Amino acid sequence: MANIMRAVKQSDPEAYAIDPAIQHDEGNFVKWDAGTSLLVAQAAGDARPCQGVLMDANPVASLPFGTASSKNRVLVSSGKFANDIYRMKTTFGDTYAHLDTLEVGADSQTVVKGATANNLVAIAWLPDGTTVTGGPGAEVTIKIKPQGV
Repeated sequence: MANIMRAVKQSDPEAYAIDPAIQHDEGNFVKWDAGTSLLVAQAAGDARPCQGVLMDANPVASLPFGTASSKNRVLVSSGKFANDIYRMKTTFGDTYAHLDTLEVGADSQTVVKGATANNLVAIAWLPDGTTVTGGPGAEVTIKIKPQGV
């Protein structure tokens, strides 16, 4: 998958454990899987809380932990302070306006309007009053939903 993530403003990232046998792409929405104690890609309609946006791809050998296990970790911008702003792919037919609720769309780098409390991952962030028409090549600025909200 092409790297679509465009970090506009982000908080300090956190390192999370992953399964190195699974491809992880920078810019994916991700969630914590309590059953495996690993980070996994967020799927469309998934009701589990979104952990944030993946800042690195698998494998990550550059993390400064100095142990072999650091190669099985990725950095995640978690939105814990509601400061993380990104540009994500859009869904054809959606028109995005400021504060629209968003969920994961066709893939874990795409957003779609109409999120409910169970699958909300972000809000559209267009404080200048503009709108974005979804479709191929169109991106919308989003704010990650803070964890626990």
